[in-house]
Amino acid sequence: MAKAGCDLTQREGDARGVRDHGGRAMEEEGTMDRDDMTPAEGAAPLAAPVAISALEPLLMTPMEAVEEAGAWAELAEQAMEPNPFFRPEFLLSYLHHVESEPITIAAVRRRGGGGLAGLMPLGRKSLGLAWKTPHVWTHAYAPLGTPLLCSDCAQAAAEKLLRVVMSHVGTFLAMPQQRLDGAVAAAFRDAAAAARLKLDDTAHYERPVLSLEGTMEAFLQRISGQRRRRYAKGYRRLKEQGHLVRDHLSGAQAVEAFEAFLELEQSGWKGESATALASNPYHAAFAREAVQEFAASGKLLVDRLRLDERTIAAVVAFRDGPRVYEWKIAFDEEQASQSPGVQVVLAAMENYFAIDGLLEVDSLSGQAPSLIDGMWKDREIFGTMLIAGGRGAGARMAMAHADIAAYDTARRSAKGVLSRLGKRRKG
Repeated sequence: MAKAGCDLTQREGDARGVRDHGGRAMEEEGTMDRDDMTPAEGAAPLAAPVAISALEPLLMTPMEAVEEAGAWAELAEQAMEPNPFFRPEFLLSYLHHVESEPITIAAVRRRGGGGLAGLMPLGRKSLGLAWKTPHVWTHAYAPLGTPLLCSDCAQAAAEKLLRVVMSHVGTFLAMPQQRLDGAVAAAFRDAAAAARLKLDDTAHYERPVLSLEGTMEAFLQRISGQRRRRYAKGYRRLKEQGHLVRDHLSGAQAVEAFEAFLELEQSGWKGESATALASNPYHAAFAREAVQEFAASGKLLVDRLRLDERTIAAVVAFRDGPRVYEWKIAFDEEQASQSPGVQVVLAAMENYFAIDGLLEVDSLSGQAPSLIDGMWKDREIFGTMLIAGGRGAGARMAMAHADIAAYDTARRSAKGVLSRLGKRRKG
């Protein structure tokens, strides 16, 4: 059956309803003539919507989004770029158990009863030091903000999402944790241009990724001999302590191993600082539910090291499309001198190279140093895309950059104060 197309030349001739949080009909373009929805400075007057006539917008509460879970899951499977954290089995679990902020699910659907063509969760949070703005919703457990777009009409879906956000959510949108050279980021740039919106990006950083071209043996040959010897020495010293086993697990076995991971994470510094998943029963409930859902669909991978049947290191990862996302890692801190965290990552890498159809592993590392930094040499540029529309778009974009700069300055000053206090205590 042919899908409803996204004709790039058609104009949308009539206003369509947008479902708001209470399920009421809203005029999709009915607010476009408000003062705050005039075109950005220097832009031509906002033309009638193009490239989006085959799509209709939805603004849903998480409870309403449950009704679209089937179409949502289908979109996630077909997405131009995968994002396991925006899949219904992960996002709905997180929103149900953890999130206290009001979150809106913005989506677009093919007209005539077709499936979803785009989706992203939205909430409000501080952009920098003070300004609270609409954001594509990311957080510590979901460090990837790539919206789900169907590849056959990605720009149309992105434009429809931006138009409904600018009309009904706010005339400024921050999209953090974007892969800036990715196909989805390119679709949103083209969509912003088509909708006469201002777009910029900021907060750039390099994230380690692992290309799975070739073999594990070829990867090891590319690193220095000194590093290879250090890896081998750490593994040998662990083996000298007892019976060392490397497990590559999926399905029900991976779910069982996740319980051992929770205990291991809780036993370390994250447990002491109350940031481990098991430190909060609501966070643990969310994680267990999401892990079970991913295991049922074959998307959960757990690699672990066991020393005399005791788990000493584990990596929890999600497979989505051609990519693997290393979500969580924990290791026995009493064994830190033997680098069990590095050893379990090496074991997981061997597994990834052996799985057909995988192209890349995303470390999900932020700007803070991680043990992956020295192991994987490939990097991808991530950052935050900023989009402004309506009258005063230029001023809002300038205010956004100033707010981010103020936050960075305050953070550096705080670090300086803490450093000086530490030196005085030592003195």
